[in-house]
Amino acid sequence: MCPKLLPILFLTVATFPANAQVAVTQATDEAAGKIQANDIPSPCPMQLDISLGPTAERRGFSELPPGDAWVSTDMRHYVCHTERVSMVFLRNVKNKKNRVELVIQPTIMSEQWRQDIDLTVSLVDNQGHEFCRARRDNLTVGKDRRISDVTWVTFASHTKRPEFECKLTRSQYESLFSSEGPPTLRIILAPELEDE
Repeated sequence: MCPKLLPILFLTVATFPANAQVAVTQATDEAAGKIQANDIPSPCPMQLDISLGPTAERRGFSELPPGDAWVSTDMRHYVCHTERVSMVFLRNVKNKKNRVELVIQPTIMSEQWRQDIDLTVSLVDNQGHEFCRARRDNLTVGKDRRISDVTWVTFASHTKRPEFECKLTRSQYESLFSSEGPPTLRIILAPELEDE
């Protein structure tokens, strides 16, 4: 029941800042066959802007005590090609007088047996300034099935949870979580697709 062309649709969640929008377009026919009923086909590369502020279901990141993990699955239905970010963890691992160290750990899934992706993460303040931008190229993800036990597919991959460190000075951390609005966790997922 997918029309040939879906109009571009901008989704805004009420608790997100105005810049937290996701553009949605139709996936290719091949990818659309592997997308589940509740999924939202998204353009590739896909940029997800996830608010670190409070929602009805969870506290905001700045409200958590150091060491506790902030977890979000808000983005799990957005699919680029057949890849998705199903979950993201953010932890404050060191909270010193002059510096703060965070760990960002997205969970990346695919419906392909093996798919290389480029993944970029950063924290973005409410004025659009990026902090801790980090990138992983050629990260190989795949289906979570033990296919190599029953068939010849020996190079299959699985879900990956790469870790990204974010080191901030105390003043950078405080400016990120100013009273003017919560920062955003930005994730850019870019599958390495062959030219068609």
